[in-house]
Amino acid sequence: NEHQVDKMLNNKHIIKPELQILLHEEMQRVAQSLCIALKDKFWLTDYHCINANKIEIMQIASECGFDIPESQIVNCKADIEAGFVSKSIRDTKPLFWGKREKFGMMYTTEIQKSDIEKLPNFFRPSLTQRKIDKEFELRVFYLCGEMYAMAILSQLDKQTQVDFRVYNNEKPNRYLPYNLNKNDKQKIVRFMNRIKLNCGSIDLIRSKDGRLVFLEVNPTGQFGMTSTPCNYNLHKKIAEKLIEFDKNETIQNC
Repeated sequence: NEHQVDKMLNNKHIIKPELQILLHEEMQRVAQSLCIALKDKFWLTDYHCINANKIEIMQIASECGFDIPESQIVNCKADIEAGFVSKSIRDTKPLFWGKREKFGMMYTTEIQKSDIEKLPNFFRPSLTQRKIDKEFELRVFYLCGEMYAMAILSQLDKQTQVDFRVYNNEKPNRYLPYNLNKNDKQKIVRFMNRIKLNCGSIDLIRSKDGRLVFLEVNPTGQFGMTSTPCNYNLHKKIAEKLIEFDKNETIQNC
């Protein structure tokens, strides 16, 4: 089971840190070799574009016409303000801690004055963004120019207001199909073409003042959470797209 393997590789009591690094690098080389062997095939999300830099991506989104949150990278207590949120600079990864090997994720968190008081004067660089007054959140799955958007009504639950991934399993957020307007679609196409992605999931906020604010893009998609609540049947659409390109390639090679 992949989860158990990952848990073992990240447990310093089972495998020493030096060996953990070596094993992770070995797996990366295996994955790279597979990608190279299939380099002439059609890809949904080219493997060269998977490791997107979140800070660079926000700048590109701004150049493509999106609003982006006011953002700062800080390493000094004096530069942190309440009214901002803290979030990871790179993609989040599962974390294990404690004797019971508890499992968790790094979520976007609102910075409180009490949090600032507990910080040392200097610390490792961290990404902070001004908190946006949301109407709702949007997850948009992009597939070769087609867009499938889902509104997430996370603002109706205090537990999920800052980060909808802090799921309330007893009273889940409502997920609804959402129609993007022509201007918003044009921005998304322009942005995805610019970063050379033909597939991926984009996270946005519709602010209470009507702005569409870009947060980030997930190059590997995670389309299931959008497909199921909105009945988009994306598994079938992705399969059809792959079959279509495979047929075209076969015809060209005849």
